[in-house]
Amino acid sequence: VAVVKLKPEIVSQTISNQTKEGIEVMLVDEYGVVIYSPEEDKVFHSLGPIPSTILKTITEKKRYGNIKIEALGYSAVQDRLNNYQEPSSVSIRDEYDGEDEVLSFSQVGSLPFYIVSEMKISQASQFATNTALTLAVFVLTAALMAAIIISILVSRFLKPLSKLQEITKAIIQGDLNQKVSIHTGDELEDFANTLN
Repeated sequence: VAVVKLKPEIVSQTISNQTKEGIEVMLVDEYGVVIYSPEEDKVFHSLGPIPSTILKTITEKKRYGNIKIEALGYSAVQDRLNNYQEPSSVSIRDEYDGEDEVLSFSQVGSLPFYIVSEMKISQASQFATNTALTLAVFVLTAALMAAIIISILVSRFLKPLSKLQEITKAIIQGDLNQKVSIHTGDELEDFANTLN
């Protein structure tokens, strides 16, 4: 068994370097006990109620010294953590700060630790709205660019046809001195040369 002890500052710095503004990230253990949070008063609290058998195990092992583990009120997250299968998210009314929030969580590799990120629903909605607007602007810009390119290509294709139409009308009216100069490198140029 290898034991690695990290300074809390290293964990804090690593997590905070990876987070965006407005997202609180906590590191919790296999029991759902917060072992790192930028909000110090959440540390050594469980996400939700811990079953008495597990609480007894934690106490007997003196896992957190003599600190009494109290629940933060994230019962839905605690329940999912107890039956963890894959990363997921939960919308809750946070009793701790009175906000509607989205909590997402994922296991840290195969270790008995989880990253729990917390974001206000209003921020998540704003992020989704901004993303949708950005995509809409991108799609509209791409459609506009496609329309301009198609317009240019159609114009380049129709210009020689228009010249041929004018010459053909003049020839039909009896003006046989018409000369066509079309350099498209294709059948239109061959046809123009045939008329000349």
